[in-house]
Amino acid sequence: MVKLSHQQPNLHYIDERIFLLKITVLLICLPSILVLYGWLCESRILAWLFPSGISMKANSAFCFILSSIALVLFLTRRPLAMMVQRILSLILISMGLITAYQYISGTDLPYVDSLLVQNQLVQNDPDNQLFSNRMSPLSAINFILNGLSIFLLTFRNYHILNLARIITIPVILTAIMVLIGYAYGVRELYRFGFYVPLSPLSAIAFIELSVALIFIHAERGFMRLFVGQTLGSKMVRWLLPTLILVFITIGWLCRQGNLMHWYNNQFEVSMLIFLTLFLSSCLIIWQARAQHGQELLRQRAQHALELNNINLEKKVERRTQELKKLMEELEALSLTDSLTGLANRRAFEQRLKMEWQRATRYEHPLTVMLIDVDHFKRFNDDFGHQTGDHVLAQVGAILQQAVRTTDLACRYGGEEFVIILPDTPMDDALPIAHRIREQVADHRWEARQVTVSVGVAQLNQHKTPNQLVSDADQALYEAKAAGRNQVIYLN
Repeated sequence: MVKLSHQQPNLHYIDERIFLLKITVLLICLPSILVLYGWLCESRILAWLFPSGISMKANSAFCFILSSIALVLFLTRRPLAMMVQRILSLILISMGLITAYQYISGTDLPYVDSLLVQNQLVQNDPDNQLFSNRMSPLSAINFILNGLSIFLLTFRNYHILNLARIITIPVILTAIMVLIGYAYGVRELYRFGFYVPLSPLSAIAFIELSVALIFIHAERGFMRLFVGQTLGSKMVRWLLPTLILVFITIGWLCRQGNLMHWYNNQFEVSMLIFLTLFLSSCLIIWQARAQHGQELLRQRAQHALELNNINLEKKVERRTQELKKLMEELEALSLTDSLTGLANRRAFEQRLKMEWQRATRYEHPLTVMLIDVDHFKRFNDDFGHQTGDHVLAQVGAILQQAVRTTDLACRYGGEEFVIILPDTPMDDALPIAHRIREQVADHRWEARQVTVSVGVAQLNQHKTPNQLVSDADQALYEAKAAGRNQVIYLN
């Protein structure tokens, strides 16, 4: 009924269980205090709170008070509280063991029976029992089990907590059995020969105490089913105690009617069957409606989630396509010269490496030509960089028109351009180089005539890509040295 672990998923719900634990402590402790006070003050009215003629014994009341203190200490995490709980649990176990030993050994010595009271009220016991102030043997066994449960609950181990809860289940079952015996007048269920019977007030207190112990640290172990927020947890919390109360009440009503001669045994059995079927059907319908409502909410939430997933998938797909297109555009921009629109030096190096690998593997010819605009620095000085950029753009356009679709024209840097001609021997490359030189020279330039120098180099088996470019650069240098507006090649 209270959670002491470090995780607190539902504080509001935990507060409710703490409140219920406090109420349970009051329900156990207050009657026990009144009963114990009645025994000490020789007040029969207080000692016999329950109108059954069988009272809770003084030792039992004292043990229930100790149990209530142990329950309250579960609300704190202090080490001292844990030590006190273990001491109290050992006292409960000791009281139960001593009483059980007295019954087993058959001794009539008072021992612990007279520890609290030994007065006229005990001597004038109406039942004239042998041990008027001795708790019943069933109480002794239940206090042993409850005390052991309290002791085990001070540990935080998963398996120990489960064991602590399991050993309280027999206490609940025997206490319910005793109450049924009182309700139906079956003496064999609460009185065992000459032994002291378990009073109904003690049976109720045992049920309250055991249920409280079961719900301690309920978030750990199998009790999670009873304290969760799922539909199954809610059904168990409401349906299980309702069924117990309903069927016990039905049986008691039928039995009372028979005792008061309202009807005979056949009518009693018929009414028992009818009421059982009727109330069971009502409980089933009630839970089915709750489950149906929860299922409808779940289906609506699932449908909304599926629609959201579909919309999200569409958005992701559309966004992916946009990102893919953007990446392609960025990739193209990263490989394109912004001034001329030709491929840039990075694209040239990638393509050259690929063509060199293919040419060396299959022994195909590969030619590279470097093109430089003659006296471009002087042109920029005379007409300005804007006009110079226009010239470079025009030269780039001429190169783009002059090359084949399998070739690649690039801006190498500054006023230099480079062309890769795959599967092109020198004899086929030279006419292209001359055509480029002539088209540039014959172009109508606005400022003054522009010419280019061209260096051509061809790959052989021993050249690397860098050596191929170096040979073309050397040929370009010789073309400039020869007076520019020239085409020079190196094999």
